[in-house]
Amino acid sequence: FYHIHDLRRIRDTLDFTTACTIGTSLVHSKLDYCNSLYLNLPAYQLDRLQSIQNCLARTICRTSKFSHITPTLQSLHWLKVRERIEYKVLSLTYNAIQFQQPSYLSELLTIQPNTYNTRSSTAITLKRPSVVRAAVVKRSFFHCAPAMWNSLPLAMRLPAPVETGKVVALSESQFHSLLKTHLFLKSFPP
Repeated sequence: FYHIHDLRRIRDTLDFTTACTIGTSLVHSKLDYCNSLYLNLPAYQLDRLQSIQNCLARTICRTSKFSHITPTLQSLHWLKVRERIEYKVLSLTYNAIQFQQPSYLSELLTIQPNTYNTRSSTAITLKRPSVVRAAVVKRSFFHCAPAMWNSLPLAMRLPAPVETGKVVALSESQFHSLLKTHLFLKSFPP
């Protein structure tokens, strides 16, 4: 909030693009730093982070604190905090599957073999770990990444031809573009 307050003081002297760049670099960098650790935090704690993003959006777009924030976030094309966390986890999952990097995460993921000939069997599906009752384990990458990955649309999980040496058919830029679009529509349904 300290950086947002400073940005609000000088906002009248900045154009929209500059204000957006400054706000993104100062505040979003802090919100996004290690945000995959916030996976499955209670809603009230994620709402505190969301309020910071909302305040930043109001400052950049010069909207009233009483106006609804959804159109402002949509116009900035920002994902909400929950979806930003999902984006980070799914991006790490893609890298672990496609490039086996980082190795400590790729060791946690297992691609489920296709045993049936159905439409969904053509997609890459990750094996989900056995059910554990401990709440801490349910918040781990090992437990949540396969569930998130398997919930992606089939078009994002298609396998690459064997001769390419890749696992997923989409390139990194294509995957991230489709992932942001998917999560944006999840944040702001039409």
